[in-house]
Amino acid sequence: MWTTLNYFIGSWQGLGGGKSGVSRVDRTYEFVLNSKFVFVRSKSTHDPQEKNPQGEVHEVWGFISYDRARETLIFRQFHIEGFVNHYVLNELAEDSQTFRFITEGIENIPPGWIARETFRILSPMSSWKYLNWRAQKKNSKFIQKIVSNGYAQNRLP
Repeated sequence: MWTTLNYFIGSWQGLGGGKSGVSRVDRTYEFVLNSKFVFVRSKSTHDPQEKNPQGEVHEVWGFISYDRARETLIFRQFHIEGFVNHYVLNELAEDSQTFRFITEGIENIPPGWIARETFRILSPMSSWKYLNWRAQKKNSKFIQKIVSNGYAQNRLP
């Protein structure tokens, strides 16, 4: 079940960009709890800059699990701001190089928001992650895009 995620296991570093400005990103993926889960830990550091004069540190912890009943990957993210994303794997490209997760629910924010997180394998040593948040009306049309950010990350030796 983990074959598609084995590529990500390890430590990664990269540069990111988005609403809060440019950031340095450190991210790790590791098997935990008898290899039943993948633990994901991410830290983005935004130095003071024009878009973000105060600077900030954004941390996210997550767990990826396999839901045997639905036969799919589930990704739960816990953000330093207190909200929790419940993602389900929405798309896995035929070549297994692109993974797209979409939220089934988000705790501790107003209703109507969804998030998508996409991971793309670029080469044996680099990948790319893209996240976007949008408000959604009941008829599923997007009404507001609040955050889009992405970063390239390189595997550490």
